[in-house]
This record gives sequence, structure tokens and C-alpha cells, in this order.
Amino acid sequence: MSARDILGGLLAEPGPWTTVLADISRDMHDPQRTVDLRHRSLLQSLEQQGAPRADIDAVEGALLTDYRTPSPSARFIAVRGGQVEVDEVILGAIPRDGWAWHAPVIDPLPLLARDAFGFDALLVEASRDGATIWHRRPDLQHDADAPAIGEEAQQTDEPERVDGTSHGIVHKVPSGGWAQLRYQHYVEDTWRDNERAVAERIGELVERFRPRLIMVAGDLRAVELLTEELPQAAKDVLFTEQLEATQGDDQEELFRRFEAAVARVAAEEETAALERIFTRSEGEGRSEAFGIGEVVDALGQSQADTVLVTVPREAERTHDQERRAIALDAQPWIASAPEQDYGAGELGIVPASVAIARAAVLTDARVMVVSPGELPDDAPAAALLRWPVGPPQSV
Repeated sequence: MSARDILGGLLAEPGPWTTVLADISRDMHDPQRTVDLRHRSLLQSLEQQGAPRADIDAVEGALLTDYRTPSPSARFIAVRGGQVEVDEVILGAIPRDGWAWHAPVIDPLPLLARDAFGFDALLVEASRDGATIWHRRPDLQHDADAPAIGEEAQQTDEPERVDGTSHGIVHKVPSGGWAQLRYQHYVEDTWRDNERAVAERIGELVERFRPRLIMVAGDLRAVELLTEELPQAAKDVLFTEQLEATQGDDQEELFRRFEAAVARVAAEEETAALERIFTRSEGEGRSEAFGIGEVVDALGQSQADTVLVTVPREAERTHDQERRAIALDAQPWIASAPEQDYGAGELGIVPASVAIARAAVLTDARVMVVSPGELPDDAPAAALLRWPVGPPQSV
């Protein structure tokens, strides 16, 4: 499920909220002790921030659940009034050992960062008698009782096998003669028929799920024939990998390359957005907003189409008074000064990145989470606009 689906109306609801991002990785010496120490540190931080005892107990109880996930991975937990409202697993590394925060609103940034990889993708292992298809879906749930056998087990559906009509004939015979030439043509036609059946199935999946990546690997001739038969919508997102995968280590390598391809697609979209920000124009007619003030103004008008926000540094979360904004309980959801609240109630002053990300979700803008320092001048936020900035308003 996406961050929007998980958080639902919770972002609009008043707190206070206790939000925790806890590292649950176990790829180290004495993992149980290390994880326990990490979690104890987070609970102590909540005590120091004055979080209610009921919230701290709820977080501690939730962390006792042993999710058998691959390393690195983390838990995102949001608690209000002693009740766990959100408990999600995030695959991948997180800054340091995580953080704990008691504040007027939920920090949605960890789940929004996960959404960068939350798109449908297909992995196809082609052979001359058909193919095996894995569907990597963004809405699969994590099962605490599932065996920890690799990241692909947590993110990918059970494989689907598409078998052709080889009639047991999948290999050519190297000897010559007219009869053998006819035989080889028959085998080639059989391969093509098999890949046509696979292509039809992939076409059905493309039409239904609109994947942003289709990676095809396996028998080189089967890959070539399958590529020729795919519909154009599949070719538009196609990536072929020169890897003839088999069961065992080679298949693990196939899954690793697939996840690398997924990450590459996500990175390409982020890079394109950053390039627009770095080459932005100035003045009337520009289609980008930059910095806290401009982005808050754009969100107030529901003008932001895509918002780029940085993960707040620890100092921004607790001490920095300059990179902050006011979270509101109704539209426009955010203000940079009290006089800009348009009559909405003020929930509290929070890091600008958190307030901007929250308002972006509540105004149906797309959110891209980037690392500190990736935006020009170390700004905490920027936005691509739905319509250009107009001329100055006459007073």
C-alpha cells in the first residue's frame, strides 16, 4: 500500500502523535542485543521529549513483534492516545539507527520515501518453452510469520508460469540435410509461438497494472523472440538483462539485478525533477517554486504538482527555528507565518520538510523525498507547479 493509502485521513487528524522509525536490521554480530539497544535508545528519547507513558508503552509493545524481514530494514510506527495507528515495514537502510519524535503531526517522510519504489514492475525469465513471470507489486503486505528468504519474497507475488506448446521439442539438431532444415524451422516456429503466448500474457498485465519496468532475462534466443512479440506499451518500459538465470545462485543474482533496475527507474525520475529545479527560470511564467516560502504559497493554492522535500537533519527536528513551518488542521494545511492560516487552526510548529510533505499529500501533490544537500543552496523543499506563476497581483 502507498503512504497515502496507509496514512489516509490520519495526516489531517490532530495529535499529539508519537512517530518512530526503528532499525530492525540483523546483519551484524549479536543482532538481538544490538536491536534491543537501538530500541531502548528510541524509547528513552521519547521519555526525554515528554511523550505520554501510554504512547511509549504502545511503541515498546509494537517493537516486540519480530518481523522476519531481510536486512537492512526498519519499522515505521505512529501512535496516538496509546493506540498504534500505523505499523509498517520499510526495506532498505535508514539514517543512523532511526529516530523517535513526539509532535503535533505524523512525520510521513519515511513512508513517502518508500513510495519511490512503490510501483508495479515485471520480471520475466524467458525460456524456449515459455517463461516465468514475477509481478513486483507496491501493495503486498509483510508477513511476520513468513520465512526471511530474501527481499524479493517480501515484495513480489508468487511466480506465474506461462507454458508454450513445445510438444517436448525445444532444441535444434545440428546435423544437415533438407529434412533437418525443415525440422529446425519447425522448432524455431514453436519457440516463436511460445514467446507469443508469453507476450500476450505480459500485454494483459501491462494493460491492467501499467508497470513502469519490465525486465526480461533468460535464454538469449527466447529473450530476442519475446522482445519482438511484445506490445508497444510493454516495449516502452522494457529492459533486457544478459543473464541466463537458473535455480540457485544465478536466480538470486537475477533478483538482485531486478531490484537494481527498479532503483534505477526511481532514480531517473528524481534526477529529471532535480534538473528542472536546478535550471529553473526566474520571475513571471516560471513553473517551479523554490524554498519554504514559495513552496508554502504554491501548496496554499493547490498549485504544486510534484514536491521535493529533504529528510530533516536531527538539528532541524529539534533545534533549528529557521527551517520550520506551521501545521494547520484544515486547508491550506500549512503556513509560514500565523497571519497566513486563513482561519484554520494551528496544530503546531514543526520542521518545514514535515509540514510541506504533509500538506502536499493532503492537496494531492506527488512527493519525492531527497537527501539533505540535493536541492540547490541546501534548501529543504522545492516544487514543480501545475500551472506557471502569473504576474504580480495588483493591490
